[in-house]
Amino acid sequence: MLYLLLLLVFAFANGEESLLVKIPDGLIEGYLSSSYKGRSYAEFRGIPYAKAPIGNLRFEDPVSVEPWEGKWIANQSTECTQVMHYTPEGGVSLGQEDCLHVNVYVPSNKINSNSNYDVIVHIHGGAFMFGSGDMYAGEKYLMDTNVVLVTLNYRVGVFGFLSTEDENLPGNIGMKDQVMALKWIKNNIKYFGGNPDSITITGLSAGGASVHFHLLSPLSRGLFSKAISSSGSSLNAWTIQEHAIEKTRKVAAAVGCNQKCTKELVKCLKTRNAAQLNEATRLLRTFMFNPFSPIGLVVDSASKNPFMPKHPYEILVKGEVYDVPYMISATVDEGLYPAADFASETILEKINKDWDEVAPLIMHYSEVISKEQMNEVSQKIRDFYIGDTDINKENYYQLIQMIGDRIFVADLDLTARLHSKAIKSDLYFYHFNYSAEEVPSVALLFSGSTETYGVCHGDDLMLIFSDTHSPTTAKLTEADEKMVQTMIGIWISFAHTGKPQFVPDWTPVSKNTDDALDYLFIQDSIEMKKSEDFGFRSFWHSLPFEENANLFKTKNVKTEL
Repeated sequence: MLYLLLLLVFAFANGEESLLVKIPDGLIEGYLSSSYKGRSYAEFRGIPYAKAPIGNLRFEDPVSVEPWEGKWIANQSTECTQVMHYTPEGGVSLGQEDCLHVNVYVPSNKINSNSNYDVIVHIHGGAFMFGSGDMYAGEKYLMDTNVVLVTLNYRVGVFGFLSTEDENLPGNIGMKDQVMALKWIKNNIKYFGGNPDSITITGLSAGGASVHFHLLSPLSRGLFSKAISSSGSSLNAWTIQEHAIEKTRKVAAAVGCNQKCTKELVKCLKTRNAAQLNEATRLLRTFMFNPFSPIGLVVDSASKNPFMPKHPYEILVKGEVYDVPYMISATVDEGLYPAADFASETILEKINKDWDEVAPLIMHYSEVISKEQMNEVSQKIRDFYIGDTDINKENYYQLIQMIGDRIFVADLDLTARLHSKAIKSDLYFYHFNYSAEEVPSVALLFSGSTETYGVCHGDDLMLIFSDTHSPTTAKLTEADEKMVQTMIGIWISFAHTGKPQFVPDWTPVSKNTDDALDYLFIQDSIEMKKSEDFGFRSFWHSLPFEENANLFKTKNVKTEL
């Protein structure tokens, strides 16, 4: 007690009392930074929310962090062990296993536990394979508003999503990390001035899908009050992994673990070098970085504490969801992830030549259709979008649309319809079509080109979050600043009230799944639009993929809208 008192006296004497926060686990020291418009705010990077998942804790459910002695100097963020998608050649290995940390940003240079700010929690994307809390979710724009922002890490790739499909490694470890982080935020955010009763969870891509999974999971109930999924939902083709035990055995064999007994197999995997395990994930991708999400969630009913005890489609159609206000979004050119990797003539020629082999990998249907039907379906998809011509630069845009509709848009439409019907709260949908003048497109990170190909997957969030890779935030153009204010206005008003009051005439999605999809179309101007068949949903759902509705045709579960 005397030690803590001396620390507080010392901090007060040096004018930094606002950057010391006491939570039940211990004392945390943050530091000051400056927002886009020059507002002083407090940063706390790298606060542990769980014990380091190393040694015997590898592949186990997260364990609550133990209180620490002295001060936790919160000035360094981390990233979990992963193969990061930086290059078309297959990515680079980086990160560490001791990574279960949160970053907290408070829009003031004085921490007041009575501030009662709305809280926005952002779950990073990265196909459940890579990424970190501050990979792209910079805080500079949001710190000009009165919200607390929290970003977080969770185990990804083999460390977060391997499964033996039984009680020895049931899977979804990365999702349970997220639940643990949400519990930490719910219990501790008041000490930073955040309102624990006004927490909005948000996410992009795999983060957006994660948000949707939290709306379906029994473990996440009561941990948040609103939700936003950007370009990702639990029904997207890449979120649920098929043949999980086979993939686990393939990775295990690569590091010399060949035990038939899954208990012994997991025991062996716990002894292997993290870098070895990381490199073994490359075996699951056979075309460049594709399939980009070979390891995802599973139905983990074998777990003693399941995150996803039933398939998400079944949960949705039965209406067994957490009823809170919800927002879903898509961009106009979603398929630029991963199609930005394919922008060169050489790669397009290979895709054209090897279409039957490559198409199922980049559009995530190689494991959900029989080999006898595969080539016929691949040809049908090609005919529908491109016709009887070669794939090249001239029809690259059609390839982008094809990929985007398959792996994102069509099932975002399905999700919005089914989820809106399942809840009493309102569900809002927006479609984003603004090309920023100065804010870089996500596509440029992957294509390595300065050529603009469209409004990429994730480009809407680049106008909500600042660039984390730059030490300073560059001055935006007038048009970009206006769009930043629009997007942040939508998010902030939704986080505060559950309704996007920044756009007062926004019609929510109908509770009747047969109605057209109402959505806000955001470009230089903003207007409401309707779609009967967003992302050519009817075409994609006519194909014999063994996923979502088609999994339940012989069961007592509604299989269509």
